Amino acid sequence: MHTPATWLYVPSVKEQIMHKAVASAADVVIFDLEDSVPDSEKQNARNNIKSIFEAGQKTCLSCVRVNQVSTAEGVADLLFLRENNICPDYLLLPKADVEKDAWFAMNLLGAFEKPPRLFLLIETVSSFVQLRNLSEKPEHVEGVFFGSADFSADLCVNPGENEFLWARQEIALQSRRLNMPAIDTPFFNVHDREANCRHGRQARDMGFVGVQLIHPKQLDDIGDLFSLAPPEFAGITASIDSARQNGDCAVQRFDDFVFGPPLLRYVRNLEKRMDNEKC
Repeated sequence: MHTPATWLYVPSVKEQIMHKAVASAADVVIFDLEDSVPDSEKQNARNNIKSIFEAGQKTCLSCVRVNQVSTAEGVADLLFLRENNICPDYLLLPKADVEKDAWFAMNLLGAFEKPPRLFLLIETVSSFVQLRNLSEKPEHVEGVFFGSADFSADLCVNPGENEFLWARQEIALQSRRLNMPAIDTPFFNVHDREANCRHGRQARDMGFVGVQLIHPKQLDDIGDLFSLAPPEFAGITASIDSARQNGDCAVQRFDDFVFGPPLLRYVRNLEKRMDNEKC
């Protein structure tokens, strides 16, 4: 299954906004039970998710961000999904213990015919270091998200003054090493379209396959950035491929740029990734 590129958060305590999010162009709507929901509204938020699923209004891919699974609210979230037979396409585990939380969540959920695909939120120093030290992808884990807001809080730095380029690059690198997709942190100024686009280009160029969004305004500028088969490379790669097959020089010049086998390998790796995600 191809990993979606745009993941739109919606507070599950606001039912009207939930309906609008479902009707948006987002690849995935993340129904949030964690940070955007006050403690006094947790059960109401769960009931709103139940209503969306029971009414058949889940026309897009769905994800539920539960509370941290090592807390009482996180356990309550998972048991609620299990008891009401609510099975989203994806499940997002915040402040994750990289080595334990996926196993715990899957066992607490019980047996679904088609269980949700699990993503872990890397948003603490501990989970960041755990990801770096993994020797293989943990069981049940589909991929990872980066959460810069909580990460900055854990580091005691101002999130508004730091793009966390170093942390984002490390997470993308380690995810590639472990052969699992990584989704980048949201950009939090929804009115700055130019900066939103820059953030999306950074994410793409670092190796992320998608971005988390906090407002529908961000959708149009992000979706097109994550095409797995950039059409502008088609003529270039065809010429390089033909040159190699004919025994000619595999390095070709197009306009002011010189391209060679590395570009061809890049496109071939994209094709492999597409094939792997169809499974």
